[in-house]
Amino acid sequence: LFDKADNRGLIGLSFLISQPVKYLPGGVAQPISQVALTAQVSESRAGAVVAFPVHVLINVIVGLTLAAPLLLVMEQASWARWLIVLVPLLWVPLDRRWMVRVLDLLGRLHRIFRVGDVLPAQRAILHAAGAGLVAHALMFLVFGLMAGEAITEYSVLGLSVAYGLAWVVGYVALPAPAGLGAREATLVALV
Repeated sequence: LFDKADNRGLIGLSFLISQPVKYLPGGVAQPISQVALTAQVSESRAGAVVAFPVHVLINVIVGLTLAAPLLLVMEQASWARWLIVLVPLLWVPLDRRWMVRVLDLLGRLHRIFRVGDVLPAQRAILHAAGAGLVAHALMFLVFGLMAGEAITEYSVLGLSVAYGLAWVVGYVALPAPAGLGAREATLVALV
């Protein structure tokens, strides 16, 4: 999500260094540390501030996209199978033009810097989403394969997409440190 001028190695390192604090309750230490550390090594401090919510949005959209097949494999969700046709609409918020409009409406950031000047390029957003899609699909599949050994009454696909939805719930459950408890409760409810 950053320009080529930025040192991607240092930005990646700042991401990794900020990860342990996500286990602190409240859900704010990790984002603050990630943005602060990235701002120190980035060419654009404003870019670091804007890249974080874009990164969060990408993760949620990718997770929900990969969890959507749950509607097809869960008997309890048979009433909602038609919702699968709405999955492509999840990707609309990744249109950079939409992001600029929404952030401009919020107005607060606009007083500090022009959002359009620091928002990642459309190509970078889509590249990050594609990479996230592959990484999350592999993560969910590995869970499905490992859990499939112990929980044989469910398919690997069913377990993988159930974990995908549980991961998204844990990801957005801010008060829970790293989604702890929210993710597991969702997984137990689904399986």
